[in-house]
Amino acid sequence: MSRIVWDQIGEHWMETGTDHGVVYTMNSDGTYAAGAAFNGLRGFEENPEGGEPEDFYADNIKYASIMSAENYKYNINSYTYPDEWNDCLGYKKPVRGVYLGQQARKAFGFTCRTLLVNETASESDDAYKIHIIYNSLAAPSQQNYETVNATPAGNELSFSCSATPVPVAGHKPVSKITIDSRDFTTTEDKAKLTALEDLLYGKDAVEADAEHGIAAQEATEPTLPTPNEILTLLAA
Repeated sequence: MSRIVWDQIGEHWMETGTDHGVVYTMNSDGTYAAGAAFNGLRGFEENPEGGEPEDFYADNIKYASIMSAENYKYNINSYTYPDEWNDCLGYKKPVRGVYLGQQARKAFGFTCRTLLVNETASESDDAYKIHIIYNSLAAPSQQNYETVNATPAGNELSFSCSATPVPVAGHKPVSKITIDSRDFTTTEDKAKLTALEDLLYGKDAVEADAEHGIAAQEATEPTLPTPNEILTLLAA
């Protein structure tokens, strides 16, 4: 093993920007409905709790340290949200244009993308991470409504969310999966990543073009695959 070299060209990576937000409301049978674009996404903040060493003492010395369970929490910050998000906030629409608050809140899945840049690669170079979160609930959050003044600003919304882990074959249950596009370098690997994104974001219909060898494809709705389905797809 050679000596460590710091600050190599192309290794100054940073995460910046948040986009491609999608919310998938959960059906009564535990499956997820078709995803809806979370427009106006301003930011995504992770605030996990727990996952800390708990110390035990015996014989007047530190006897052992045991890690506590981690509770995955996060915030979604936005200027607006899709109609589907109302179900997650406890708003029901019994008739058009009327919303009833303080109703049952739907569980949901959420995904968004953060961009990766360095001194040689801009955000146009397709370096990014996809964050996929399962089985979440949104808590009531404070909303501030202000009068228009000399320095107008959009009403900034913030939603506190908590996730419950879901099973993964051969691993502990997880609340979140992160996909790093930098690990998909070959043509085959990039095709797998594209297939995953087609599941998450949906796919437009394609008309057949025999001259160019293009087969017809039907449109598909955005859906949230399980962790096991993601692992199977990317490991195929």
